[in-house]
Amino acid sequence: MSRDALILCAAVCVSVSAAIRAYGAPAEAGLPPGRMMPAPAADAAIAVTQDAGLTRQEKIEKARQLYSHGEQLLEDGNFVAADDALKRAQRLLEESIPRQAPLRLNEAPASDDDGVAVEERVWPASKAWELSQEGASEEAVGYYLKAIDLEPGRADLYYNLGVEYLKTGQYAFAVKAFKESLRLDPKDAFSCYNLGVLYEDYLKEKKQALEYYRKFLKLAPNAEEAPEVKRWIQELINYYSEDER
Repeated sequence: MSRDALILCAAVCVSVSAAIRAYGAPAEAGLPPGRMMPAPAADAAIAVTQDAGLTRQEKIEKARQLYSHGEQLLEDGNFVAADDALKRAQRLLEESIPRQAPLRLNEAPASDDDGVAVEERVWPASKAWELSQEGASEEAVGYYLKAIDLEPGRADLYYNLGVEYLKTGQYAFAVKAFKESLRLDPKDAFSCYNLGVLYEDYLKEKKQALEYYRKFLKLAPNAEEAPEVKRWIQELINYYSEDER
């Protein structure tokens, strides 16, 4: 079963207009290719209200369902409904992703041996965070890379960079970023979590996924996500048991 948890956001964030170009916009819709009629504002407002009371795990599960439904609607040529479902899935996942805030100015060192001013060192990370909150992931990646050039020892920058790579569908780069975060901070449980999902759902390397799920449980046995990760581990064990029969 697909594991579209936190990093399903990467797939959801792919432009629906690109999917329309792949399937072809229906002529009877009366819209130029690549254009979609927006969903009614009232429907969107109702959806936000319905989703407001959900827990983080409920949002993740609902986003997974909406994403699958949106894909089916695209195949059926119902582009307006697909756009609504995929955007709603994206919003739910963005609300659920655990992130680490960049270092605040008043937490930065008062001086630096290399002569780089504190403001100059911290600003790229703050700008990247701002762009991420605005949904500008591609631009955020550039600023996180600048921040890492200035502060290569910060695990949180690599973690956030990995999240932005996921949003833009750059899975190989996301793996490298999360692994570097984990190297710098061996107790970074959520890098293990995201690597597990990456390896299972997107890179199709189930043994690697199993390894990182187990590392996550070792680092965060009481985390909210722990019961779900235990279930995923058991499903992978069952998968290998059936494969050997």
